[in-house]
Amino acid sequence: MDKRVVILMATYNGERFLKEQLDSIFDQKGINNLTLMIRDDGSTDRTISIIKEYSSEHNIIIMDDDEKHIGPAKSFWRLLNKADGYDYYLFSDQDDVWDIDKVLTAISAAKKYDEPFLYTSNNRKINEKGNLLNECSANRAPKYDMKSVLVSSFAQGCSMLFNNQARSYALLQKEEYIPMHDLAILVSTLINGNVFYDLTPRFSHRIHSGNVDAINNNESMKAKILKAKTKWKKRSFDTPLDVYATELLNKYNEDITYDFERFLNVLSNYKKSWLAKIRLVFWLLFIDRNNSSQTKLNFAIRALANWL
Repeated sequence: MDKRVVILMATYNGERFLKEQLDSIFDQKGINNLTLMIRDDGSTDRTISIIKEYSSEHNIIIMDDDEKHIGPAKSFWRLLNKADGYDYYLFSDQDDVWDIDKVLTAISAAKKYDEPFLYTSNNRKINEKGNLLNECSANRAPKYDMKSVLVSSFAQGCSMLFNNQARSYALLQKEEYIPMHDLAILVSTLINGNVFYDLTPRFSHRIHSGNVDAINNNESMKAKILKAKTKWKKRSFDTPLDVYATELLNKYNEDITYDFERFLNVLSNYKKSWLAKIRLVFWLLFIDRNNSSQTKLNFAIRALANWL
């Protein structure tokens, strides 16, 4: 019996690159039982028209949700809640290009596990015209430490495949508390399952002016700093990391290690206590070895400014 595979895609004004991504999804080799489930966040361009064109020939479900402009994290989380009964789940951006064996390679890794499992891979970078910018994003596989992933998750949602056990475990978390969908599924799977990183790039991640969070390397340093500051402040307001730490303590308290529990307690109280704030920054700058110096410095600045 073919495994049931569902790809979850959140769209918003994506007409520019959407067809290329849809073609790469439906050209996947060795996958016979594939469903694409899409939630649109209120597009005003031809995004919905394009999706309906493809739905005449492919198995596409358009999620019925009247609420608009809720952002990617909530869009993906609602898709994850809706898509019940599949064996494997994947997140997809609307503007990437997948390698023809992306899904099959991920399933080959996942089928060895009966417990919660998440596969994630490297990627290459392309520009708006599809020209190669970078052959691979990472030169080595990351070490998935429970504390470090809250600083830098080391995994993009568009690179992930996970099984139904990982989905069920992740959905213990409430939508209103998760910072990002990919971080939430990664953290929950790390707590009670296995995560595998494939160093080989399996898709082309597109960098362009329409990316919501991407910081363009061609921008001036001042522009980069202002964009980063705006992004940090918005995330700290919309989905504060201290609130998420409290949610993790409530949902997975019996499953986490004593060391991670202590860290979550510090993170959940860093706005209330200078001692907790100092402990958080001290751990980050002087103990953590998994993140780059720039990543740690950015996180420390955000902690001191209450922007986590």
